Amino acid sequence: MAGACMNTEFFRTRVNAFILMAPVATLNDVQSTGVKQLKSNETVVEWLRGMGPELFAKPSITKNSIVNNNFAGFFKMTGIGNISMSKAIDRNPHKNMSPFGTQTIIGHTPCGVSFRSLDHFRQICVSGKFASYDFGAIRNAKEYPEHHNVYLPPPQFDLSTLSNLPIVLLCGKEDLLASPKDYLWLAAQLTSVNSCLLFKEYELGHLGFLVPPEGSTVT
Repeated sequence: MAGACMNTEFFRTRVNAFILMAPVATLNDVQSTGVKQLKSNETVVEWLRGMGPELFAKPSITKNSIVNNNFAGFFKMTGIGNISMSKAIDRNPHKNMSPFGTQTIIGHTPCGVSFRSLDHFRQICVSGKFASYDFGAIRNAKEYPEHHNVYLPPPQFDLSTLSNLPIVLLCGKEDLLASPKDYLWLAAQLTSVNSCLLFKEYELGHLGFLVPPEGSTVT
């Protein structure tokens, strides 16, 4: 979504339809327990900052564990360890997701991710704004040419630049990350600029589109 906002002409000339599954453009109504704690707990952010540029190191997979100490520490400090990965983003993962698909995804977790990516995610949670990364007022003036060297907050992604771009929104009613209230807001924004080619809701959570229940299809 952010990429489309920044490179609309690129997408217009190369894409017939932009399909978004469980899109996250705002987190004002996020329901995930883990994300809420990441949003509100400053000490977690400071702890993550001290871990360096790579948040999760490459996992050491054994018969008894698929997570390394850093990842386990993250689980413990944020409280995500009290619930399963799938439960953190799906209201009813046992009904909405394939058990085999879920295990496949978790089997590749953790994977590498930068601190800045997670910090940007938290920034969107806290500010409620779909905006570029905030480097701080001084560096923002250098990073974002539209600021013209003026100390300002990071620029917001302008959804109106997506006008008349055919976008398909596929959303899950059981999604705890991209909650119904948030994706309905996104659908309204895109409809207002004639960009919502199709909007459809499913009885799925955030990962249900990737690993739907056995025997089911997303149509």
